[in-house]
Amino acid sequence: MNDRETYWPVLAPSALLAGFAALALEMSGAWPWPAVRPDFLWCLAFYAARRAPAHQALAAFFFCGAARDFLAGPRLGAGAFAFLAAAWTLLALRDYAAGGAFAEQLVLAGIAAVVAETLARFLNAGLAAPRLWSDCLAFGLADGLMTLAFHPAAMLVFSIRSFKSWRERKWTR
Repeated sequence: MNDRETYWPVLAPSALLAGFAALALEMSGAWPWPAVRPDFLWCLAFYAARRAPAHQALAAFFFCGAARDFLAGPRLGAGAFAFLAAAWTLLALRDYAAGGAFAEQLVLAGIAAVVAETLARFLNAGLAAPRLWSDCLAFGLADGLMTLAFHPAAMLVFSIRSFKSWRERKWTR
């Protein structure tokens, strides 16, 4: 049986590179919608943790969320907490989509991305969240759907050999 484990020497620079790419797109004005953007760090965390053990999957999501906060987030810890909450959702539903094809994996990634982006928007709003709940919900949903739209392209990029953020581990009985 083959299983995957997170390969941290590749995940850490890949997360920083994805975060810098998103930051460069935003700062250069190359992205046409500044309020809504895909989250490449979410795609990287999902890719690294698809078949990893639960403790490594949670650590990968936390690290990618912290990298998001460090590079592009207004509040430190909001993205990391949102990614962790979405990772718990993902881990609870992962067994249902484990044997599924790409469509099931895409639906699972979309559900978890919408949860992560919406929660991150609420946490970034802080004390103004009760006043801005409709904006947080709408933009969180839009960010999650945009992340879902860019998910297949991100999977192709992250499947390049130098970006592979996991390694095979063989179990013998």
